[in-house]
Amino acid sequence: VKGIKVTKENALDILGNQSVTYDIQHKTLQLNNATIESDEVPAIMANSDINILVNGKNTLTATKANAVQLNGSCKISGNGTILATSTNEAGITIHGDLAIDELANLQAKGKYGIIGTGGEDAKNTLNIKNSTLKAHGTSGSILGFNDITFEGCHIFTPEGTCVKKGG
Repeated sequence: VKGIKVTKENALDILGNQSVTYDIQHKTLQLNNATIESDEVPAIMANSDINILVNGKNTLTATKANAVQLNGSCKISGNGTILATSTNEAGITIHGDLAIDELANLQAKGKYGIIGTGGEDAKNTLNIKNSTLKAHGTSGSILGFNDITFEGCHIFTPEGTCVKKGG
C-alpha cells in the first residue's frame, strides 16, 4: 500500500489512520474511506491472490504508475466505492482473474481503465456481478481479458459496445 509492505505488525492499521487494514489469514485488504495518493509506485500493489473489501468512498491515485497493480487474481466486493486513477498508466492492471462482485461502484481511469495482461493469448477473466463499473482509458477502457462475463448487470454506454475475445 503506497509502497509500504504489509507485515504482521502493521496489518491492522497500514497507513496509521485506520483506513486500510489487512487480514492475513483470509488474504483480504479492507478499504475504509481511504485516500491513497502516490507518485512512482501504485497506490495498491499485491504480489499474490487477494480479496479487496470496500467500505465508504475510497480514492486511489498514482501519477507515474498504475493506481492498482494486482499480480495475481482478485475479488473486489463491498458496499462502498473505489475511484482508481492514474495519470500516465492504468487505473487497474491485473495479472490474473478479476471478479467485481456485489460492489456499489468501481471507477477506473487512466491511459487504460482496466487492463488484463496477455492480450489475445490471455487466460485471465473479468467477471462483473451485480456491480457498477465505469472504466475510461485514453488508449482503451477494458482490455486484455480472455473472457468477460456479466451477471445481474450490462453495458449501458457507449451504445453499441461489444466484447471481443482478448478484449
